[in-house]
Amino acid sequence: MEKGNYFTARPFADPNQRTFEEDLANIVDMGVGAAAKARPYLKKFVQNLGEGQRSMLGSVMNQLPTSANLLGRYYTGLKDENLEFSDRYKQNLGSMVQQADALSGTERFRLRQQEQDALFAIKDAEKNLAKLKAGEQLPIPPYLGRPLTEADMRYQREMNNHRLAHVRSMLRKMDEGKIIFATQAGTDKGNPLESTGTSLGSAYFTKNPDGTYSTTEDYDFMYADADRKRKPIQGPVDAKTEYKNPDRPSLGMVRQAVETFLGRRKDDVPGYSMKDIAGAAAVTDIGRSLVSRFEDDPFTYTLTVPNTNQSN
Repeated sequence: MEKGNYFTARPFADPNQRTFEEDLANIVDMGVGAAAKARPYLKKFVQNLGEGQRSMLGSVMNQLPTSANLLGRYYTGLKDENLEFSDRYKQNLGSMVQQADALSGTERFRLRQQEQDALFAIKDAEKNLAKLKAGEQLPIPPYLGRPLTEADMRYQREMNNHRLAHVRSMLRKMDEGKIIFATQAGTDKGNPLESTGTSLGSAYFTKNPDGTYSTTEDYDFMYADADRKRKPIQGPVDAKTEYKNPDRPSLGMVRQAVETFLGRRKDDVPGYSMKDIAGAAAVTDIGRSLVSRFEDDPFTYTLTVPNTNQSN
Protein backbone atom coordinates (compact mmCIF):
# COMPACT_ATOMS: atom_id res chain seq x y z
CA MET A 1 0.00 0.00 0.00
CA GLU A 2 1.08 3.58 -0.65
CA LYS A 3 1.86 4.89 2.82
CA GLY A 4 3.08 8.40 3.50
CA ASN A 5 2.31 11.58 5.38
CA TYR A 6 -1.09 13.26 5.74
CA PHE A 7 -0.95 14.76 2.22
CA THR A 8 0.43 11.78 0.30
CA ALA A 9 -0.94 8.68 2.06
CA ARG A 10 -3.83 6.77 0.50
CA PRO A 11 -6.90 6.33 2.72
CA PHE A 12 -6.79 2.54 2.40
CA ALA A 13 -3.08 2.15 3.16
CA ASP A 14 -3.67 2.42 6.92
CA PRO A 15 -7.28 2.64 8.17
CA ASN A 16 -6.07 4.35 11.34
CA GLN A 17 -4.28 7.19 9.54
CA ARG A 18 -6.11 10.38 8.70
CA THR A 19 -5.43 11.51 5.11
CA PHE A 20 -5.90 14.65 3.06
CA GLU A 21 -7.56 12.64 0.28
CA GLU A 22 -10.28 11.24 2.54
CA ASP A 23 -10.83 14.57 4.32
CA LEU A 24 -11.25 16.33 0.98
CA ALA A 25 -13.66 13.62 -0.20
CA ASN A 26 -15.74 14.07 2.95
CA ILE A 27 -15.95 17.83 2.42
CA VAL A 28 -17.05 17.39 -1.21
CA ASP A 29 -19.51 14.71 -0.12
CA MET A 30 -21.13 17.10 2.35
CA GLY A 31 -21.46 19.76 -0.35
CA VAL A 32 -23.04 17.37 -2.86
CA GLY A 33 -25.31 16.03 -0.14
CA ALA A 34 -26.50 19.55 0.67
CA ALA A 35 -27.26 20.15 -3.02
CA ALA A 36 -29.29 16.93 -3.15
CA LYS A 37 -31.31 17.96 -0.09
CA ALA A 38 -32.00 21.38 -1.60
CA ARG A 39 -33.37 19.92 -4.83
CA PRO A 40 -37.04 19.46 -3.76
CA TYR A 41 -37.25 23.10 -2.68
CA LEU A 42 -35.63 24.36 -5.88
CA LYS A 43 -37.92 22.20 -8.02
CA LYS A 44 -40.96 23.60 -6.23
CA PHE A 45 -39.69 27.14 -6.76
CA VAL A 46 -39.20 26.53 -10.51
CA GLN A 47 -42.63 24.89 -10.82
CA ASN A 48 -44.24 27.99 -9.30
CA LEU A 49 -42.62 30.36 -11.81
CA GLY A 50 -44.78 31.81 -14.56
CA GLU A 51 -44.46 30.55 -18.12
CA GLY A 52 -42.44 33.59 -19.20
CA GLN A 53 -40.10 33.26 -16.24
CA ARG A 54 -39.48 29.56 -16.94
CA SER A 55 -38.81 30.39 -20.58
CA MET A 56 -36.30 33.02 -19.49
CA LEU A 57 -34.66 30.52 -17.13
CA GLY A 58 -34.42 28.07 -20.03
CA SER A 59 -32.72 30.72 -22.16
CA VAL A 60 -30.18 31.30 -19.41
CA MET A 61 -29.50 27.57 -19.08
CA ASN A 62 -28.99 27.31 -22.83
CA GLN A 63 -25.90 29.47 -22.39
CA LEU A 64 -24.31 26.79 -20.21
CA PRO A 65 -22.18 23.95 -21.62
CA THR A 66 -24.47 21.22 -22.93
CA SER A 67 -23.93 18.70 -20.13
CA ALA A 68 -24.46 21.38 -17.48
CA ASN A 69 -27.56 22.65 -19.31
CA LEU A 70 -29.20 19.21 -19.39
CA LEU A 71 -28.24 18.30 -15.83
CA GLY A 72 -29.42 21.69 -14.59
CA ARG A 73 -32.83 21.11 -16.20
CA TYR A 74 -33.00 17.64 -14.68
CA TYR A 75 -32.00 18.93 -11.24
CA THR A 76 -34.39 21.90 -11.19
CA GLY A 77 -37.32 20.18 -12.88
CA LEU A 78 -37.33 22.69 -15.76
CA LYS A 79 -36.88 19.74 -18.12
CA ASP A 80 -37.07 20.50 -21.86
CA GLU A 81 -38.76 23.91 -21.67
CA ASN A 82 -37.14 26.22 -24.24
CA LEU A 83 -34.27 23.75 -24.66
CA GLU A 84 -31.77 24.56 -27.40
CA PHE A 85 -28.42 23.11 -28.45
CA SER A 86 -25.52 25.10 -29.86
CA ASP A 87 -24.70 24.81 -33.57
CA ARG A 88 -21.21 23.64 -32.64
CA TYR A 89 -22.58 20.79 -30.54
CA LYS A 90 -24.98 19.72 -33.30
CA GLN A 91 -22.29 19.87 -35.99
CA ASN A 92 -19.92 17.77 -33.90
CA LEU A 93 -22.62 15.23 -33.03
CA GLY A 94 -23.86 15.15 -36.62
CA SER A 95 -20.46 14.03 -37.92
CA MET A 96 -20.33 11.22 -35.33
CA VAL A 97 -23.87 10.02 -36.10
CA GLN A 98 -23.03 10.05 -39.79
CA GLN A 99 -20.01 7.84 -39.06
CA ALA A 100 -22.18 5.48 -36.97
CA ASP A 101 -24.58 5.24 -39.90
CA ALA A 102 -21.73 4.25 -42.23
CA LEU A 103 -20.55 1.57 -39.78
CA SER A 104 -23.97 0.04 -39.09
CA GLY A 105 -22.93 -3.28 -40.64
CA THR A 106 -19.93 -3.55 -38.33
CA GLU A 107 -22.10 -2.64 -35.35
CA ARG A 108 -24.57 -5.41 -36.19
CA PHE A 109 -21.71 -7.95 -36.33
CA ARG A 110 -20.39 -6.71 -32.95
CA LEU A 111 -23.82 -7.09 -31.36
CA ARG A 112 -24.14 -10.64 -32.67
CA GLN A 113 -20.82 -11.43 -30.99
CA GLN A 114 -22.05 -9.88 -27.73
CA GLU A 115 -25.18 -11.98 -27.98
CA GLN A 116 -23.07 -15.14 -28.14
CA ASP A 117 -20.85 -13.94 -25.26
CA ALA A 118 -23.88 -13.36 -23.03
CA LEU A 119 -25.28 -16.80 -23.86
CA PHE A 120 -21.91 -18.36 -22.98
CA ALA A 121 -21.73 -16.45 -19.66
CA ILE A 122 -25.24 -17.61 -18.72
CA LYS A 123 -24.33 -21.23 -19.42
CA ASP A 124 -21.04 -20.81 -17.51
CA ALA A 125 -22.90 -19.43 -14.48
CA GLU A 126 -25.36 -22.31 -14.57
CA LYS A 127 -22.49 -24.83 -14.81
CA ASN A 128 -20.65 -23.26 -11.85
CA LEU A 129 -23.88 -23.05 -9.88
CA ALA A 130 -24.35 -26.78 -10.35
CA LYS A 131 -20.77 -27.41 -9.18
CA LEU A 132 -21.31 -25.36 -6.02
CA LYS A 133 -24.54 -27.17 -5.26
CA ALA A 134 -22.63 -30.45 -5.61
CA GLY A 135 -20.13 -29.29 -2.98
CA GLU A 136 -17.26 -28.27 -5.29
CA GLN A 137 -15.23 -25.12 -4.63
CA LEU A 138 -14.40 -22.65 -7.40
CA PRO A 139 -11.10 -20.70 -7.66
CA ILE A 140 -11.03 -17.51 -5.58
CA PRO A 141 -11.03 -14.40 -7.82
CA PRO A 142 -8.19 -12.01 -6.83
CA TYR A 143 -10.52 -8.97 -6.87
CA LEU A 144 -12.99 -10.57 -4.45
CA GLY A 145 -10.75 -12.11 -1.82
CA ARG A 146 -13.22 -14.88 -0.95
CA PRO A 147 -14.65 -18.03 -2.51
CA LEU A 148 -17.46 -17.65 -5.03
CA THR A 149 -20.92 -18.52 -3.77
CA GLU A 150 -24.19 -19.69 -5.27
CA ALA A 151 -25.46 -16.12 -4.87
CA ASP A 152 -22.54 -14.88 -7.01
CA MET A 153 -23.42 -17.31 -9.78
CA ARG A 154 -27.08 -16.41 -9.67
CA TYR A 155 -26.07 -12.76 -9.90
CA GLN A 156 -23.80 -13.50 -12.90
CA ARG A 157 -26.66 -15.33 -14.59
CA GLU A 158 -29.11 -12.51 -13.87
CA MET A 159 -26.76 -9.78 -15.12
CA ASN A 160 -26.02 -11.63 -18.34
CA ASN A 161 -29.71 -12.28 -18.91
CA HIS A 162 -30.19 -8.50 -18.71
CA ARG A 163 -27.22 -8.03 -21.05
CA LEU A 164 -28.69 -10.52 -23.52
CA ALA A 165 -32.06 -8.77 -23.48
CA HIS A 166 -30.37 -5.39 -24.04
CA VAL A 167 -28.31 -6.64 -26.99
CA ARG A 168 -31.34 -8.25 -28.62
CA SER A 169 -33.31 -5.04 -28.09
CA MET A 170 -30.62 -3.10 -29.99
CA LEU A 171 -30.66 -5.64 -32.80
CA ARG A 172 -34.42 -5.21 -33.12
CA LYS A 173 -33.96 -1.42 -33.31
CA MET A 174 -31.47 -1.88 -36.13
CA ASP A 175 -33.98 -4.10 -37.93
CA GLU A 176 -36.42 -1.17 -37.67
CA GLY A 177 -33.91 1.09 -39.43
CA LYS A 178 -32.54 2.87 -36.36
CA ILE A 179 -28.93 3.99 -36.21
CA ILE A 180 -27.19 3.15 -32.94
CA PHE A 181 -25.09 5.96 -31.55
CA ALA A 182 -22.92 4.45 -28.83
CA THR A 183 -21.87 6.59 -25.89
CA GLN A 184 -18.54 8.37 -26.17
CA ALA A 185 -18.17 8.64 -22.38
CA GLY A 186 -15.29 6.17 -22.27
CA THR A 187 -13.35 7.49 -25.26
CA ASP A 188 -14.00 11.23 -25.71
CA LYS A 189 -11.13 13.39 -24.45
CA GLY A 190 -12.99 16.65 -24.92
CA ASN A 191 -14.42 19.00 -22.32
CA PRO A 192 -16.58 16.86 -19.98
CA LEU A 193 -19.11 19.70 -19.82
CA GLU A 194 -19.55 19.61 -23.62
CA SER A 195 -18.93 15.96 -24.40
CA THR A 196 -21.67 13.91 -26.08
CA GLY A 197 -20.67 11.12 -23.68
CA THR A 198 -21.70 13.15 -20.64
CA SER A 199 -24.76 14.74 -22.24
CA LEU A 200 -26.45 12.52 -24.83
CA GLY A 201 -24.91 9.19 -23.91
CA SER A 202 -26.22 6.43 -26.18
CA ALA A 203 -29.16 7.06 -28.51
CA TYR A 204 -31.08 5.76 -31.51
CA PHE A 205 -31.18 8.07 -34.53
CA THR A 206 -33.41 8.04 -37.59
CA LYS A 207 -32.21 9.35 -40.93
CA ASN A 208 -34.64 11.91 -42.34
CA PRO A 209 -35.50 12.36 -46.06
CA ASP A 210 -33.43 15.56 -46.15
CA GLY A 211 -30.34 13.70 -44.90
CA THR A 212 -30.42 15.03 -41.32
CA TYR A 213 -30.62 12.73 -38.32
CA SER A 214 -33.13 12.93 -35.46
CA THR A 215 -33.52 11.30 -32.07
CA THR A 216 -36.13 11.49 -29.36
CA GLU A 217 -34.19 10.86 -26.21
CA ASP A 218 -34.98 10.31 -22.53
CA TYR A 219 -32.63 12.23 -20.28
CA ASP A 220 -32.35 9.84 -17.37
CA PHE A 221 -29.75 8.05 -15.26
CA MET A 222 -29.41 4.32 -14.63
CA TYR A 223 -27.63 5.11 -11.35
CA ALA A 224 -30.27 7.54 -10.05
CA ASP A 225 -31.31 6.75 -6.48
CA ALA A 226 -28.41 4.28 -6.25
CA ASP A 227 -27.92 4.99 -2.54
CA ARG A 228 -31.34 3.63 -1.71
CA LYS A 229 -31.14 0.71 -4.15
CA ARG A 230 -27.63 -0.45 -3.30
CA LYS A 231 -27.23 -3.81 -1.60
CA PRO A 232 -24.15 -4.01 0.65
CA ILE A 233 -21.28 -6.23 -0.50
CA GLN A 234 -21.51 -9.57 1.27
CA GLY A 235 -18.47 -11.07 2.94
CA PRO A 236 -15.02 -9.70 3.84
CA VAL A 237 -13.19 -7.43 1.40
CA ASP A 238 -9.80 -5.71 1.54
CA ALA A 239 -9.40 -2.12 2.76
CA LYS A 240 -9.03 -0.71 -0.75
CA THR A 241 -12.23 -2.35 -2.02
CA GLU A 242 -14.12 -1.26 1.08
CA TYR A 243 -12.97 2.36 0.63
CA LYS A 244 -13.73 2.54 -3.09
CA ASN A 245 -17.04 0.66 -2.92
CA PRO A 246 -18.81 1.81 0.25
CA ASP A 247 -22.40 0.86 1.01
CA ARG A 248 -23.39 4.35 -0.21
CA PRO A 249 -22.42 4.56 -3.92
CA SER A 250 -22.60 8.37 -3.95
CA LEU A 251 -19.72 8.48 -1.47
CA GLY A 252 -17.68 6.09 -3.62
CA MET A 253 -18.21 8.37 -6.62
CA VAL A 254 -17.02 11.40 -4.68
CA ARG A 255 -13.96 9.49 -3.50
CA GLN A 256 -13.17 8.59 -7.10
CA ALA A 257 -13.63 12.22 -8.18
CA VAL A 258 -11.14 13.38 -5.56
CA GLU A 259 -8.73 10.61 -6.51
CA THR A 260 -8.92 11.79 -10.13
CA PHE A 261 -8.58 15.46 -9.14
CA LEU A 262 -5.40 14.69 -7.17
CA GLY A 263 -3.97 12.67 -10.06
CA ARG A 264 -3.95 9.42 -8.09
CA ARG A 265 -6.41 7.38 -10.10
CA LYS A 266 -4.98 4.15 -11.49
CA ASP A 267 -6.10 2.63 -14.77
CA ASP A 268 -8.94 0.18 -14.22
CA VAL A 269 -7.80 -1.84 -17.23
CA PRO A 270 -4.02 -2.22 -17.72
CA GLY A 271 -2.90 -0.40 -20.85
CA TYR A 272 -6.15 1.58 -21.14
CA SER A 273 -5.69 5.00 -19.62
CA MET A 274 -8.68 7.00 -18.42
CA LYS A 275 -6.60 10.16 -18.17
CA ASP A 276 -8.43 13.12 -19.77
CA ILE A 277 -11.45 10.95 -20.65
CA ALA A 278 -14.65 12.99 -20.28
CA GLY A 279 -16.60 10.15 -18.67
CA ALA A 280 -13.89 9.71 -16.03
CA ALA A 281 -13.42 13.39 -15.17
CA ALA A 282 -13.76 14.51 -11.56
CA VAL A 283 -16.69 16.81 -12.39
CA THR A 284 -18.46 13.87 -14.10
CA ASP A 285 -18.18 11.68 -11.01
CA ILE A 286 -19.45 14.52 -8.83
CA GLY A 287 -22.50 14.79 -11.10
CA ARG A 288 -23.04 11.04 -10.78
CA SER A 289 -22.78 11.31 -7.01
CA LEU A 290 -25.46 14.01 -6.97
CA VAL A 291 -27.89 12.00 -9.08
CA SER A 292 -27.29 8.87 -6.99
CA ARG A 293 -28.92 10.56 -4.00
CA PHE A 294 -32.46 11.06 -5.34
CA GLU A 295 -35.10 9.35 -7.44
CA ASP A 296 -34.92 9.54 -11.22
CA ASP A 297 -37.14 12.21 -12.78
CA PRO A 298 -36.44 11.97 -16.53
CA PHE A 299 -37.60 14.20 -19.33
CA THR A 300 -37.84 13.65 -23.08
CA TYR A 301 -36.45 15.91 -25.79
CA THR A 302 -35.99 15.79 -29.55
CA LEU A 303 -32.71 16.67 -31.25
CA THR A 304 -31.97 16.96 -34.99
CA VAL A 305 -28.39 17.14 -36.21
CA PRO A 306 -27.11 17.93 -39.71
CA ASN A 307 -25.55 15.69 -42.29
CA THR A 308 -22.15 17.34 -42.26
CA ASN A 309 -21.40 16.35 -45.85
CA GLN A 310 -24.45 18.28 -47.00
CA SER A 311 -23.76 21.29 -44.77
CA ASN A 312 -20.30 21.84 -46.24
